Amino acid sequence: MPISYSVLQAEPSTLTTGVLAILLAQGEPIPASLALLDTLLGGTLSRSVDRGAFTGKRDDVVHLAGAATGPERILLIGMGEPADR
Repeated sequence: MPISYSVLQAEPSTLTTGVLAILLAQGEPIPASLALLDTLLGGTLSRSVDRGAFTGKRDDVVHLAGAATGPERILLIGMGEPADR
């Protein structure tokens, strides 16, 4: 079965997808555009960054379970620092 993917601009908390991949830079806080998703997940995104579970370093990956609504799973992928890209 081939994998299908989509790239689009939408409110992340409203997406009904199996996996939502989010690319984040190293050393930066969770962007405001993810605030509603973070609230939906009970603050898991911001806690993952605050506690160092996700640093945003290049190739850093964290898998999170979704909530009752919205994306089923969330994958945080580190982009590193601008010099790494």
